[in-house]
Amino acid sequence: MRKAKRKAVKRNPVKKKVATKKKWLGWYFSDATERLRYGDGRKIKVGITHKVKCEPIMCQQGLHASPSVLDALNYAPGNILFRVSLGGKKVHEEDKSVARERTYISRIDAKPILREFARKCALSVIHLWDCPRLVRDYLETGDETSRAAARAAAWDAAGDAAGAARAAAWDAARAARAAANDAARAAAWAAARAASDAAWDAARAAARAASDAARAAAWAAARAASDAARDAARAAAGDAAWDAGAAAWAAQKKLLDKMILTAIAKQTKRKVKR
Repeated sequence: MRKAKRKAVKRNPVKKKVATKKKWLGWYFSDATERLRYGDGRKIKVGITHKVKCEPIMCQQGLHASPSVLDALNYAPGNILFRVSLGGKKVHEEDKSVARERTYISRIDAKPILREFARKCALSVIHLWDCPRLVRDYLETGDETSRAAARAAAWDAAGDAAGAARAAAWDAARAARAAANDAARAAAWAAARAASDAAWDAARAAARAASDAARAAAWAAARAASDAARDAARAAAGDAAWDAGAAAWAAQKKLLDKMILTAIAKQTKRKVKR
């Protein structure tokens, strides 16, 4: 008896998933020469990849970059900013990484954006102190002709702002003392000191925003604004203060990255149109 032949069943071949490593993207500032420092001298250009034959060691050897513009700003020798990717062996820390390869994706002169960012930081905490009209006008308009005067006015007003906040706190502390309540007195004094610090930091953010060096202005204004947010939270909610400061710093990082990426996109669009 013949056996029936089985029909061959065609099966679709199983597609293998190819594992791909996610590209590490970051930021790198160069000075005006746009050459690698520390005796290397190679020219930095968009589209090229620099490589080094060494073991990457943080802050010692290798090609560095930071995950955010604000992180990179802490190590910036100038205002020329590159969007980069790191390749090969990499070592990471919280605010920077080092690798054997660094590829330059895009370039921008960040000076005007850093100035704008510094003013935004100062404006975000302007409600914490009695800001002079001249200073507010500069922060809102960015008028370079008034920057020096605004800086001087901000520094002059900073001490007054902190003093007024502290005086108000002392009054609250004395009232609590009169009530013979040690806990209330301590809380009032802590709130008073925090309010004074917040006013000082907010004024400092405005003064720093008007600094001569754009990169220094951006970094210092961001730091002062986050300190002001932390101190204001300390005055209001005690233990929540550190979270508030960290949240403000994280928000500033996102804001500056967004501003830079938007500017790069506009710059690229203009080049395409030409």
